[in-house]
Amino acid sequence: MSMLCTAQLQNGNFENWNTQSASGPNLWVMNSNEEAMQRGMPSNVTQYTPAFDGNFSVRLETISNSTDTVFGYITNTRDMDNMTGGFPYTMSPDSFICHAKLGIQAGDTAVILVVFKNGGTPIGMNMLSLTGNNPNVWQRLAFKLSTLPMAPDSVVIAAVSSNAFVKRGIPGSFMILDDFAFSTSMPIPEGGFENWSILFSYEMLADWDTKSAMDFIRSGLGNPVKKTTDKYEGQYALKMTTTAGNQPNWFFTGINNGNWNNTLMRFTGGFSFNNQVDTLIGWYKYTPKTSDSGQVNIEFRKTGTSLGQYSTPLPASGSFIRFEVPFNLSQVPDTAVITINSSSWPFTYSDTGSVLIIDALKFKSSQYVGIQNFFANAVLIGPNPTSGEFSLYYIPKNRGSAFTICDGTGKAIKNALLNGTRTNIDISDYPKGIYFVKITDGKSIISKKLILQ
Repeated sequence: MSMLCTAQLQNGNFENWNTQSASGPNLWVMNSNEEAMQRGMPSNVTQYTPAFDGNFSVRLETISNSTDTVFGYITNTRDMDNMTGGFPYTMSPDSFICHAKLGIQAGDTAVILVVFKNGGTPIGMNMLSLTGNNPNVWQRLAFKLSTLPMAPDSVVIAAVSSNAFVKRGIPGSFMILDDFAFSTSMPIPEGGFENWSILFSYEMLADWDTKSAMDFIRSGLGNPVKKTTDKYEGQYALKMTTTAGNQPNWFFTGINNGNWNNTLMRFTGGFSFNNQVDTLIGWYKYTPKTSDSGQVNIEFRKTGTSLGQYSTPLPASGSFIRFEVPFNLSQVPDTAVITINSSSWPFTYSDTGSVLIIDALKFKSSQYVGIQNFFANAVLIGPNPTSGEFSLYYIPKNRGSAFTICDGTGKAIKNALLNGTRTNIDISDYPKGIYFVKITDGKSIISKKLILQ
């Protein structure tokens, strides 16, 4: 059975989810595997063997793809900006010692950061620089530390394969580290990187951009995007919860099937779409905090230029109800981006905890595609009426199938062979009025009326 699709909305029923996980050395609570995964890259913090001592060491590498560079790092704090957490440490060492294999690219510098604290306040900060490219030989490295004004109660440590304080780093820089120690009798917890475990594992929605949700997971705030069996149809629906971050004005409120570009300050990507007139439909439940509401928004573009946005609010509902987002564009688009929000702008802390469940997202035109396929001679023309550009959908049965456009007097004004199951036609140079589209397929002739306005 042939299929004719007019709108390619992937995973709009929210049935497809991917399990993602990353490992790391125990007690080193954050590493760059999470960021690498978020950007579609492989893990860049990995076990390395043979180690200098024991079974394992840790390998950190700066990696890149066509758009991003991610340096390899490990740290024992989840908040590098405020240096919270760290390992308990009560002695005052004068040196930091480790063993390393270095493969630092020319012009790059790896860094080990050591920050001693007392009562949550930094009392000694040390940034240790590593350079050189001798990746096959273990080296003993020792660094002098600043003198502490008092005994510490904790220490924050981070190791980075490139100088993240200056630039994103040079891809290919790496270092292999083992046996972290201070020049005291008090050891650094898990300084030998012997014990590894899965640091995080969660399910992410396929074919949608959930980077903002991953930022919350990485910060230990949980996953605000989950699948749920409380669905309208199928097995699963999408459940999103408005979540406040651990920094001012940081909220999770939604996902989209494009991706946000910080340089252009707009969504890029999206999915191929060329219906000029249609309606986005779906089903939802919404449990808000205060007077909050959810929202579904769809933006259309052509060759990168926005043709407009259409949206609908999603007010409170304890049971599944249908929503619609109708649209009528001035010209045929080539791309669309759908955004689903669990809260509406402007966001406040009182919105935290609003829950949106959404399911069965599709375009109204796609509901009839399956029906059309049962009819051997079905023809679909859209948009109709048209301003000039329209698409002819038909499944040819014979080679040489063609279309002819005739005006109201029966005079042929345009004809050509059919271009597969979909043919794009432009009659915007002709006068407004009634036209007829004639399909010739072998011995069959089918005619449809078209209005040019």
